[in-house]
Amino acid sequence: MKTEKNIVLDYLRAYAIILLMTCHLANAQGHGYEERKQMMQAMRMSVRQNVIPVTNATYQEECGSCHFAYPPGLLPIASWQKMINNLADHFGENAELDDMTQRKLNEYVVNNAAEFSPYPLANRLINSLNHKLIPMRITEIPYIAHKHWKLPFKMVEDNPQVKSLSYCNQCHQGAEKGVYHRHDVLIPNYETLHHCDL
Repeated sequence: MKTEKNIVLDYLRAYAIILLMTCHLANAQGHGYEERKQMMQAMRMSVRQNVIPVTNATYQEECGSCHFAYPPGLLPIASWQKMINNLADHFGENAELDDMTQRKLNEYVVNNAAEFSPYPLANRLINSLNHKLIPMRITEIPYIAHKHWKLPFKMVEDNPQVKSLSYCNQCHQGAEKGVYHRHDVLIPNYETLHHCDL
Protein backbone atom coordinates (compact mmCIF):
# COMPACT_ATOMS: atom_id res chain seq x y z
CA MET A 1 0.00 0.00 0.00
CA LYS A 2 1.32 3.43 -0.94
CA THR A 3 2.20 5.85 1.80
CA GLU A 4 1.17 9.49 1.66
CA LYS A 5 4.78 10.38 0.85
CA ASN A 6 4.79 7.99 -2.15
CA ILE A 7 1.51 9.41 -3.43
CA VAL A 8 2.89 12.95 -3.23
CA LEU A 9 6.05 11.83 -5.05
CA ASP A 10 3.91 10.19 -7.77
CA TYR A 11 2.01 13.44 -8.30
CA LEU A 12 5.25 15.45 -8.39
CA ARG A 13 6.68 13.07 -10.99
CA ALA A 14 3.51 13.35 -13.08
CA TYR A 15 3.59 17.13 -12.99
CA ALA A 16 7.30 17.16 -13.85
CA ILE A 17 6.54 15.03 -16.90
CA ILE A 18 3.73 17.40 -17.86
CA LEU A 19 6.00 20.41 -17.47
CA LEU A 20 8.71 18.85 -19.62
CA MET A 21 6.23 17.79 -22.29
CA THR A 22 4.59 21.22 -22.26
CA CYS A 23 8.00 22.83 -22.86
CA HIS A 24 8.64 20.32 -25.63
CA LEU A 25 5.21 21.06 -27.11
CA ALA A 26 5.85 24.79 -26.99
CA ASN A 27 9.12 24.25 -28.87
CA ALA A 28 7.38 22.00 -31.40
CA GLN A 29 4.71 24.38 -32.62
CA GLY A 30 5.82 23.88 -36.17
CA HIS A 31 5.08 20.16 -35.94
CA GLY A 32 2.03 18.67 -37.59
CA TYR A 33 -1.34 17.82 -36.14
CA GLU A 34 -0.62 14.11 -35.61
CA GLU A 35 2.67 14.72 -33.74
CA ARG A 36 1.04 17.33 -31.52
CA LYS A 37 -1.91 15.02 -30.88
CA GLN A 38 0.44 12.17 -29.88
CA MET A 39 2.31 14.44 -27.45
CA MET A 40 -0.96 15.54 -25.85
CA GLN A 41 -2.19 11.95 -25.53
CA ALA A 42 1.02 11.02 -23.74
CA MET A 43 0.55 13.94 -21.36
CA ARG A 44 -3.02 12.84 -20.59
CA MET A 45 -1.85 9.56 -19.20
CA SER A 46 -0.01 11.13 -16.28
CA VAL A 47 -2.65 13.48 -14.89
CA ARG A 48 -5.75 13.08 -12.72
CA GLN A 49 -9.02 13.44 -14.55
CA ASN A 50 -10.11 17.02 -15.03
CA VAL A 51 -10.24 19.63 -17.80
CA ILE A 52 -8.38 22.88 -18.29
CA PRO A 53 -10.61 25.71 -17.09
CA VAL A 54 -11.43 28.64 -19.35
CA THR A 55 -8.39 30.92 -19.49
CA ASN A 56 -9.29 33.22 -22.39
CA ALA A 57 -10.88 36.54 -21.36
CA THR A 58 -12.55 37.07 -24.76
CA TYR A 59 -14.11 33.61 -24.68
CA GLN A 60 -15.23 34.10 -21.08
CA GLU A 61 -16.76 37.48 -21.90
CA GLU A 62 -18.44 36.57 -25.20
CA CYS A 63 -19.68 33.08 -24.33
CA GLY A 64 -19.94 33.39 -20.55
CA SER A 65 -22.21 36.42 -20.77
CA CYS A 66 -25.09 34.20 -21.99
CA HIS A 67 -24.33 30.79 -20.46
CA PHE A 68 -21.69 28.85 -18.55
CA ALA A 69 -18.43 29.18 -20.52
CA TYR A 70 -17.73 25.52 -21.19
CA PRO A 71 -14.07 24.49 -21.09
CA PRO A 72 -12.97 23.77 -24.68
CA GLY A 73 -11.60 20.39 -23.58
CA LEU A 74 -15.16 19.09 -23.26
CA LEU A 75 -15.74 19.00 -27.03
CA PRO A 76 -13.69 17.87 -30.04
CA ILE A 77 -12.25 20.26 -32.63
CA ALA A 78 -14.92 19.46 -35.24
CA SER A 79 -17.68 20.43 -32.81
CA TRP A 80 -16.07 23.74 -31.92
CA GLN A 81 -15.40 24.62 -35.55
CA LYS A 82 -18.96 23.83 -36.56
CA MET A 83 -20.30 25.87 -33.65
CA ILE A 84 -18.04 28.90 -34.15
CA ASN A 85 -18.74 28.93 -37.89
CA ASN A 86 -22.51 28.97 -37.32
CA LEU A 87 -22.99 31.64 -34.66
CA ALA A 88 -25.90 33.15 -36.60
CA ASP A 89 -27.93 30.16 -35.39
CA HIS A 90 -26.39 29.28 -32.03
CA PHE A 91 -29.01 26.95 -30.59
CA GLY A 92 -31.77 29.19 -31.91
CA GLU A 93 -30.07 32.47 -30.99
CA ASN A 94 -28.04 34.88 -33.07
CA ALA A 95 -24.61 35.05 -31.41
CA GLU A 96 -22.69 36.51 -34.38
CA LEU A 97 -19.41 38.27 -33.64
CA ASP A 98 -17.12 40.49 -35.64
CA ASP A 99 -14.57 38.60 -37.77
CA MET A 100 -11.57 39.33 -35.54
CA THR A 101 -13.33 38.18 -32.36
CA GLN A 102 -14.64 35.08 -34.10
CA ARG A 103 -11.13 34.20 -35.31
CA LYS A 104 -9.74 34.66 -31.78
CA LEU A 105 -12.43 32.43 -30.31
CA ASN A 106 -11.95 29.81 -33.01
CA GLU A 107 -8.20 29.72 -32.37
CA TYR A 108 -8.72 29.41 -28.61
CA VAL A 109 -11.30 26.62 -28.70
CA VAL A 110 -9.51 24.63 -31.41
CA ASN A 111 -6.13 24.84 -29.64
CA ASN A 112 -7.74 23.75 -26.37
CA ALA A 113 -10.24 21.20 -27.70
CA ALA A 114 -10.48 17.70 -26.27
CA GLU A 115 -7.92 16.27 -28.72
CA PHE A 116 -5.24 18.53 -27.23
CA SER A 117 -6.23 18.37 -23.58
CA PRO A 118 -3.66 16.77 -21.27
CA TYR A 119 -6.38 15.32 -19.05
CA PRO A 120 -7.79 11.78 -19.15
CA LEU A 121 -11.38 13.04 -19.08
CA ALA A 122 -10.91 14.53 -22.56
CA ASN A 123 -9.50 11.21 -23.75
CA ARG A 124 -12.58 9.42 -22.40
CA LEU A 125 -14.87 11.87 -24.19
CA ILE A 126 -13.04 11.44 -27.52
CA ASN A 127 -12.87 7.65 -27.21
CA SER A 128 -16.63 7.43 -26.61
CA LEU A 129 -17.44 9.21 -29.88
CA ASN A 130 -18.33 7.57 -33.15
CA HIS A 131 -15.82 9.24 -35.48
CA LYS A 132 -18.64 10.33 -37.80
CA LEU A 133 -20.50 12.04 -34.95
CA ILE A 134 -19.95 15.75 -34.44
CA PRO A 135 -21.74 16.53 -31.18
CA MET A 136 -23.05 20.06 -30.89
CA ARG A 137 -23.81 19.66 -27.21
CA ILE A 138 -21.63 18.22 -24.48
CA THR A 139 -24.66 16.23 -23.33
CA GLU A 140 -24.65 14.41 -26.72
CA ILE A 141 -21.26 12.85 -26.01
CA PRO A 142 -21.85 9.17 -25.13
CA TYR A 143 -19.46 9.25 -22.16
CA ILE A 144 -21.30 12.23 -20.61
CA ALA A 145 -24.71 10.67 -21.31
CA HIS A 146 -23.57 7.42 -19.68
CA LYS A 147 -22.30 9.18 -16.56
CA HIS A 148 -25.57 11.05 -16.07
CA TRP A 149 -28.18 8.45 -17.09
CA LYS A 150 -29.00 7.46 -13.51
CA LEU A 151 -30.06 10.97 -12.51
CA PRO A 152 -33.81 11.09 -11.97
CA PHE A 153 -35.83 13.62 -13.96
CA LYS A 154 -36.83 15.35 -10.70
CA MET A 155 -33.19 16.18 -9.89
CA VAL A 156 -32.47 17.79 -13.25
CA GLU A 157 -35.29 18.83 -15.58
CA ASP A 158 -37.89 19.22 -12.81
CA ASN A 159 -35.39 21.01 -10.57
CA PRO A 160 -35.83 24.78 -11.15
CA GLN A 161 -32.24 25.42 -10.05
CA VAL A 162 -30.78 22.97 -12.60
CA LYS A 163 -33.26 22.76 -15.54
CA SER A 164 -31.07 20.56 -17.76
CA LEU A 165 -27.76 18.73 -17.92
CA SER A 166 -26.32 21.61 -19.95
CA TYR A 167 -26.00 23.68 -16.78
CA CYS A 168 -22.86 21.85 -15.62
CA ASN A 169 -21.94 24.46 -13.03
CA GLN A 170 -25.26 24.09 -11.20
CA CYS A 171 -24.22 20.68 -9.84
CA HIS A 172 -20.47 20.46 -10.49
CA GLN A 173 -19.31 22.99 -7.92
CA GLY A 174 -15.80 23.12 -9.36
CA ALA A 175 -16.83 23.39 -13.03
CA GLU A 176 -15.47 26.91 -13.46
CA LYS A 177 -12.09 25.63 -12.28
CA GLY A 178 -12.28 22.65 -14.62
CA VAL A 179 -13.06 20.22 -11.79
CA TYR A 180 -15.69 17.57 -12.51
CA HIS A 181 -14.96 15.17 -9.68
CA ARG A 182 -17.77 13.29 -7.94
CA HIS A 183 -16.92 14.83 -4.58
CA ASP A 184 -17.67 18.26 -6.00
CA VAL A 185 -21.20 17.34 -7.13
CA LEU A 186 -23.98 19.02 -5.20
CA ILE A 187 -27.38 18.95 -6.84
CA PRO A 188 -29.45 21.91 -5.61
CA ASN A 189 -32.18 20.73 -3.23
CA TYR A 190 -30.53 17.29 -2.89
CA GLU A 191 -27.60 15.78 -1.04
CA THR A 192 -24.17 15.29 -2.59
CA LEU A 193 -24.16 12.40 -5.05
CA HIS A 194 -21.08 10.27 -5.51
CA HIS A 195 -22.07 8.33 -8.64
CA CYS A 196 -21.59 11.27 -11.02
CA ASP A 197 -17.82 11.11 -11.23
CA LEU A 198 -16.60 12.02 -14.69
